[in-house]
This record gives sequence, structure tokens and C-alpha cells, in this order.
Amino acid sequence: MPMQPSEFGDSSRRTQEILRESEERFRLLVDGVKDYAIFMLDVEGRVTTWNLGAERIKGYESEEIIGEHFSIFYTREDVERGHPGEVLWLAAADGRYEEEGIRVRKDGSTFWADVVITALTDETGDLRGFVKVTRDITERKEAEVRERLLVREQAARERATDILESISDAFFAVDEEWRFTYVNGKAEELWGRSREKLLGTNIWEEFPQAVDSESYRQIKRTMEEGITTEFETVSAVFGAWVAGRAYPSREGLSVYFQDVTERKRAEEEIRQSEERYRSFVEQSTEGIWRFELGESLPTDLPEEEQVAHFYRHAYLAECNDVLARMYGFTRAEEIVGTRLEAFLPRSTPENLEYLRTFVRFGFQLTDAESEEVDREGKPKRFLNNLTGIVEDGLLVRAWGTQRDVTEQRWAEEELRGSRDQLEAILRGAAEGITAQDPSGRVIYANEMAARLTGFSSVQEVVESPPGELVARFELLDEEGHPFPADRLPGRRALAGEEGAEEVVRFRALATGEERWTKVKAMPIFGEQGTVRMAVNIFGDITASKREEESLRRVTDTERKRIARDLHDGVLQDLSYTAAAIGLIMLRAEDAGLKEQLQAAVDAVRRGAQGLREVVDDLRIENEEGRPLTEIVESVVRRNRTMARGIEISLEVGEQVPSEPLGETGTQVSRIIQEALTNARRHSGADKVSVSLIMDGDDLLAEVSDDGLGFGPETPPGVGLGSMRERAVLIGGELQIESEAERGTSVRLRVPLSRRVLE
Repeated sequence: MPMQPSEFGDSSRRTQEILRESEERFRLLVDGVKDYAIFMLDVEGRVTTWNLGAERIKGYESEEIIGEHFSIFYTREDVERGHPGEVLWLAAADGRYEEEGIRVRKDGSTFWADVVITALTDETGDLRGFVKVTRDITERKEAEVRERLLVREQAARERATDILESISDAFFAVDEEWRFTYVNGKAEELWGRSREKLLGTNIWEEFPQAVDSESYRQIKRTMEEGITTEFETVSAVFGAWVAGRAYPSREGLSVYFQDVTERKRAEEEIRQSEERYRSFVEQSTEGIWRFELGESLPTDLPEEEQVAHFYRHAYLAECNDVLARMYGFTRAEEIVGTRLEAFLPRSTPENLEYLRTFVRFGFQLTDAESEEVDREGKPKRFLNNLTGIVEDGLLVRAWGTQRDVTEQRWAEEELRGSRDQLEAILRGAAEGITAQDPSGRVIYANEMAARLTGFSSVQEVVESPPGELVARFELLDEEGHPFPADRLPGRRALAGEEGAEEVVRFRALATGEERWTKVKAMPIFGEQGTVRMAVNIFGDITASKREEESLRRVTDTERKRIARDLHDGVLQDLSYTAAAIGLIMLRAEDAGLKEQLQAAVDAVRRGAQGLREVVDDLRIENEEGRPLTEIVESVVRRNRTMARGIEISLEVGEQVPSEPLGETGTQVSRIIQEALTNARRHSGADKVSVSLIMDGDDLLAEVSDDGLGFGPETPPGVGLGSMRERAVLIGGELQIESEAERGTSVRLRVPLSRRVLE
């Protein structure tokens, strides 16, 4: 009988009610389970339900975890290897997945868990989500571990005696009173003592010579601190190297030791050998490498098969940093492991012929040139020496050295192409012109360059090695001091510096002739930005320098005469005039006349003071030959005599050079003099301090006062401008700090040459 519509509606509602009640009972059941974490996940793995058991085991409340991905319960290592996604995939594929593993609680602690994941599908078989049931099995796991340990301990005890007697190590045990409780046969042998006589005796009474030895200290630490210790030392008992380890035990401690004299001797020989090898590799200016073959090469294979074998199995196993830099890397570690193909592309016919030659000549090559590429694919040319190592008819590895000749080859090819044109342009130049390759070798020189450097021909210049070329002369700076070779403009240009320029005096050692030259050098860069060569241009300025020296001697003589005349003549006259006016003033009775005479005396004294400062300045210019410290001390003394009511102090650091600094010393002294003059005349200070110290290679000079100072709105005076000009003249940096009512500081920093500091 067909069902009526009303009956159908009643049946549907009843079914839904039954399902709702069933789901409610299931939810209450799940929530009530406290020993299991039971929760559901959506198809993506996000938590959708959470019971009280899950809250107790994992530590999260439902509002904290609902919506979070279940991977939060896994360790970082499991997440990184994608394990959470893997278990969902397995559960979806098989319908169910179970495992035991470590899980993570909210507070970060971990526990052992038994996990069952069940896939949920609808009537059509489509995946709806997952149910995950987790049980804390930490106690069971710990019990299993304890049980395994007990079994192992029992087995160990049963085997202990046999093992202790059969091991190659000497062994003994002592109790807390240091009495022997066990001695094995190997210990008897090394000590030359019977175990029966040792058992029950005190170890340190039996072997008093061992007290205070390294082994004694480590064994004593084990007893006192309950930790395992190790020692390796020369035995005080039988005079050989021993290595051992002491273990704490419930009864006392146990000690294993063995004679390692032969091992120590071998280690020392190996260490010394490795140190010699590493020192050679690290200090070498050439690239050093070792290629290994992953599969050894039968040396009787046809030539082409051997070449193919290299490309299949050869890799770089070791090299130094020099070699790594040849390919554009910084450290050897960046390139080790690279396959042969990366260095010698088989697409280049020259590389195949290079390897064929290596095979053809019995795996030995000398000064063989290879065409390779660096890390950016740029072509490189290397000069190689290599040797293959053959064992039992198999090539197993190859050692070699190589030198980068890329720049040299490019330079040779390009100069070669334009030499005739260059020679025509430069042959008649009035200045000497040379060109150097990256190694410093002169690859071109015009005739003027040969004449200026005392060579008989251009060919002689070009054929001279760089070291011999410089060794023909004694190089001096403008003050006559040795000129460092690394400051030569050509060398600086090869290092990439542009616009390098120096005035150099050079004395031919063969003839003693001394000449002056002004040298300019500029680098010539290749397409890769590296220096291809350096071009040097130098002219003979001997005549002008000699004229300057003659003029300077005349000027110095005239300056000394003026200073002497001013001091002995004008200053004496002014002093006499001031004294005479003073006597007249004493006899005068008219107050107005006395006032006028006093003004005249003051004016004469001010004039004398100014003139005395001019004389001091002239004297400073004549003191280039005196040490800087003496000049500054003299300046300070003179200013003390001229300062009225001002205390002037001087501090000189121990590292300040004691020899003359020439022009640098003169200008530093003048700057100090001008700073002191400003302080005396304008600062209103009570105290002025002068200091000279060294900061690394820099000389620091400072003049500070506690006077009125000045603000930023005050324009610099002539004196300040003069001091800045003098600082620039000697390559120094002048800094002036001042603040109204807080005094003024004048600081000068001057870099000194390495020659002065040495």
C-alpha cells in the first residue's frame, strides 16, 4: 500500500530525530573519554572537534585548537620532512593508518603516542575528513626501555669477566677507598705486577710515582665529581705513552688504559708531514689540485674511451684557495666536488686534445696549456703541470698545479697586433713611456725611457726581469729617504689605482749618478674589469729640482739673516725705547702727559711682542732638521714667556717619532704656534693644553683652552684659514671645535709614512 504524504513526513522527522540523538550520544561518549584524545579533522587536516581527553593529553582547550592544522602536534623534524601530510594520504588511501611516535604538547614537551587515523567518506565514497585517536603510551615505552636495559645489564654482567680478560686494553677497578677490586691480565703485563698481590691494596700506595700526574688528576676527578674523564700522558709507572678513560661506578670507579707509544709516534710523524704539506699548499702562489676518479680507469683502454671515462667519473677532490680564486670563487670549499666537465667543456676541441695528450704521454704533462671557463663562463687560459697516479694498472687520481696566464696571453695577443703603430707614435716622445703586464714585467719601452733609466737600448729594458730592473737603482723620496717599492706608481696602477703620481729620486748604483723624475701611471682595464697592463709616463725634472734646492738654500739663508737682524737690531731698539719712555714718564708731573706716555709704552711693547712672534715663525721655518718633539717644546716655552697669567701644559706620547719629520714637522709646529697665538690673544683662557700622541700610523696634535670660545655664527678668521691650508699641504685633517663659554679645541690628524714609523 503506497505511503501517504503525511506518513512520509512523519517518518523523515523520526529518522532525523533518531540520527540527532545518536550523534548526541556519540558526542557525549567521546567528550567523556579522558584517556584518549579523540578529534576530527577536515580533508585539509584542520581540527574540527576536540574532546576532554585531547585537552588533557595535548594541553589545548577547544577554542585554542579548533581550526588549527594538526601538524602542530608533530615535531619540527616530522613537519620538515612532510610526515603529517604523508599519514593523511596513507589513511585516505587505505581507510586507516596507525603508528607510534613522538608528539608535542602545547607547552612544548613531548610524549610517546599511539595514533590511529581513520578516513571518513560519504555514501558516494568521497572523502569527508578524518577521525584521529591518540593515546599517551609514554609510561609503556619507558617501561620497555627499562626492561631492555635490565636484560642488557644482566647479559653484560655475565660477559663482563670474559670481556675484561679478553680485551686488549688494560683494566682495573677500585672502591671508594682506592683499594683494587679487579685487575685484568693486560694491566698485570704493563705494570709487571701480580694481580693477587694488588687486590685489596691502595692504588696510590702501590704506585706513589703516579701521584700528581695527569692520569692521577683525571682519575681523582672521576671519583670526586662522578663524571667520566679521559687522559693521555706519559705513564709515570712504566715510562710509555698511555691513553685511558675513567668511569664512575656504584662501588668506586673503573679505568681502561693502553700503551699508545707507537700511535703517538706515528701521529707525530703524520702531523709533521701534514703540516709541511698544508704549509706548502697554502703558501703556494700557484693553484694546486687533486682530481679523483669515482671509478678507476683501466690504462689499457683505447685513448678515446679513456677521455670519455674522465668526463664520466673525474671530480675535483681537493684544491687550495689560490685555485678557487682562478675560477672566480673565494674559498676552496666552494669548488671542491665539481665535475671535470665544468672546467674543461668537451665542446672545446682543444680540451679533448689536452686530455688525449695526457693519456698519450703516460699521464704526465709539463707546461701544458688548457683553455677553460670560470664560474661565469668566461674563458681562462692556464699553464699546467700534472701527474696521474696508477695502481695495479688502474688510474685512480691525478695531482697537478696550474698558473693563470689569461691576462698575459691577452696582453701578448693585443700588443702584438698594434706594436708597430704604437712604436711610431711613441718613438719620438719627449718623456719616457713604458708598459707593464700584470706580473710587473716591462713589455714596452720607448727610447727616451731607455736613456732616462741608463739602459743602452730598448731591448735591454724589455728583457730585464722586474726585480733586476729596480735593483739597478737606489730609490729615494724628495727628502732623501728610501722610497718603498710598493709606492711606485706602476705597481699601484697594476693594483687598480688610477692617477698614481710620485716624485722619485733615483741613484744609479753602477755610476752613482743621481737624477729626479716625476712618474705618472694609469691602469688599462680589460673587458672583465681586471687590469690588463699599466702605462708609466716619466720625465726628467733633475734640472728644475736642483734649481729649487738652490733657491731654497738662498731663501733659508735670507730668512735666518732677517730673523737675526730683527732680533738683534729692531727688537733691542724697541726694548730700549720702551725703557726710555718709562724713565721720562717717571719724571713727568703732568697726569695727562703720564697717561700719554703709558699709552706709548704699551704700543711699543705690543709692537715688540708682534715682532717677536714673527721672529719665532721665521725660526720655525729653519728647524726642519730638528725632531718634532724638540720644535714643539721650543714653541711651548716661547709662548709661556709671552703668556701673562695663562698656564700652558705639554704632553708628548711615547710613540711619537723622535727623528726629524722635515716639512711635516715644520707645518705641524706652525699650526700649533698659530693655535697658541689665538688662545693667548683672544680666548681669555686660564689654562691651555698641548698634546702630541700617535693613533696607529697617524700623528694627533691638539691645542685646547678653557676660554670664551665662539659659536657657529662666528666666521673663521685668517688664522684658522691659514691652519687649514697648512694641514692640507701635509695631507692632514684639521678639526676645530668651540662653544661659547666652553673653550676651543684645535685637533690635527696627520698620516705618517711607514718609513718614519719604522
